[in-house]
Amino acid sequence: MGFTSIAPRCLTVLSLLMMAGHAHAQYIPPNLQGAQQGGPRSGQQTAPQGGPQLAQGAQRPQQPAAPIPPPPPDLVQIGLEMAAPMNVEQIRELMQELHRRNTATRENFSNRPPARPVTSLQTLDLSPGSTPPVVRVAVGQGSILSFADAAGRPWEIIDNVNFNATAFDVRLIGPHLYAISLREPSAASISVVLRDLPRPIVVTVVPAQNEVDSLVEFTVPRFLGGRPPANALATAADPSAPVFNAQTLLGFLYRTPPRDAVALRVEGLHGVQAWQSGPNTMVVRTDGLMMLPAWLRRHVASDGMAVFEVPLSPVVAISQNGQVHRGAISGFVVGTATAQQTGQTGQAGQTGVAALASNHAPNNVSSGAPRGAAGGQP
Repeated sequence: MGFTSIAPRCLTVLSLLMMAGHAHAQYIPPNLQGAQQGGPRSGQQTAPQGGPQLAQGAQRPQQPAAPIPPPPPDLVQIGLEMAAPMNVEQIRELMQELHRRNTATRENFSNRPPARPVTSLQTLDLSPGSTPPVVRVAVGQGSILSFADAAGRPWEIIDNVNFNATAFDVRLIGPHLYAISLREPSAASISVVLRDLPRPIVVTVVPAQNEVDSLVEFTVPRFLGGRPPANALATAADPSAPVFNAQTLLGFLYRTPPRDAVALRVEGLHGVQAWQSGPNTMVVRTDGLMMLPAWLRRHVASDGMAVFEVPLSPVVAISQNGQVHRGAISGFVVGTATAQQTGQTGQAGQTGVAALASNHAPNNVSSGAPRGAAGGQP
């Protein structure tokens, strides 16, 4: 019980106590009430009206003594009892019991561990009759949705609809970022409208059980403005092939490659990882753009991190921060013929690296090519 809740009651109590004190000050004993009302003074005898006359010399019977007036009330104690009837110990006991009951309402009666937060990257299916994607949300564990085009560029959200506002709260926290929080366990659906996309994106939201989708990066299988960026196809081995955002590369993007993938050793490139994904292919993970060798497939996240599937090569060239960096990759598991060819190429040294880069890189790409040219980041 705080001061702010007691203060109004104290004012009411003080008003009542002032009235009680005023009444006590006007208290008149019964033996003095007659004198106050103009009764006979001391020494005067007045014959009672309507009663027998006393004989001369007879003594009037003595009246009983007037009661002693009560002591003045303890106004402080009365005020405390009216404003806060409980004592200190009772207040402590009450607050402890309220705390125990509030704690009981938040206990995990299902005995299940809290939902494990996970992140994922999904490609939206815009075909007619497709099932909307599902996002799992828990109480106190919200979810963030991100939307990007096939080249990994953020796609702006211009409107949204929440079809169950009593169970979920939604909020736009960025041009392409959407937040969902759960109020009460219930299923719902939301609709997001992206700029220049003819159809809305519908997402089903359900309460989480074992896992909660803390971050979901949705890739729209379309390009902003209806066309890919100018430098997106500059180094693709087959521009007509659907190489953008291949789902089979997601494991490499999350650094959880398939069990049969072989980790390779990368030298000369900071923060770059590589795995051999097949007899003749490898996957390179980097935040730059793969320049050499020409990539076959790729998958780009909204933060710029990407994975590229390329043919096996002991030499790679990656455009980062406006410059083309070259590095060496080793540790391949290949056949005898390929191994001999790889060894001969690897012995070329720095001269061979420069020659390969010069022969395979596009004509307009140099070690100082600015970002946004053929070697820039899409």
